[in-house]
Amino acid sequence: MKIKSNSTKYDSKRLKQIFSECYNIVKKKEGKLWRWKGLNVEIKYMKGYLKSYKDNCYSGWAYYDHQWGGTDMLLRLTQNMDIKNISQLFSHELYHCYGFKHGQFRRRPLDDIDIDKIRDRFKGISLLAKEKPKVKIDYVLLRKTRAEQNLTKWLSKYNFAKNKVKKYQRQVKYYNK
Repeated sequence: MKIKSNSTKYDSKRLKQIFSECYNIVKKKEGKLWRWKGLNVEIKYMKGYLKSYKDNCYSGWAYYDHQWGGTDMLLRLTQNMDIKNISQLFSHELYHCYGFKHGQFRRRPLDDIDIDKIRDRFKGISLLAKEKPKVKIDYVLLRKTRAEQNLTKWLSKYNFAKNKVKKYQRQVKYYNK
C-alpha cells in the first residue's frame, strides 16, 4: 500500500501505519487482499468537495476488486479527525477493495475492541505532520560557483587546445624543411 498523495496536515507515515493496522484487523476476518502491495491511496480535505459539511464528516471511494495504475482509493478527511474515524473510513473503503458492496458489510466495519487496539498503539503520538522550515537558497552564490566551475573546465580545454596547436605547428614546420 502506498500513499500516492497527501494534501492534508496529517503525517503520511502515521497514516500509513494506521492503515496497516486496519488491514491486519480486516485480514484476520477476510483473508489477504491480493492487491495490498500495489494499492494506491490518495488523501485530501473535504473542503471544496461539499459546499456544506460538518466538522467531523468524512468521505471516500474505492474501486471494487480490481487495480488500476492510478488511484485505487480516495479518502476525504476534515481538520479535526480522530484515529477512530480515520480507521473506520479506511476499513470501509478497504472492504470495497475486497469486492464488497454496501449492504454486504457493516457501515463501520471495525469493532470497539479493534479501535481500542489501534488507539493503544498510537497513544500519545501526534498524527499531524511536522512543519519543515524552508531553506532559503542563495541563487546568486549558486550561479557564481557554477560559473567558476565552468571557467576552470573551459580553461583546461583552452590550454589543451593551445598545446595541441603548438605541437602540430612544430610538426608542419619540421616537414616543410
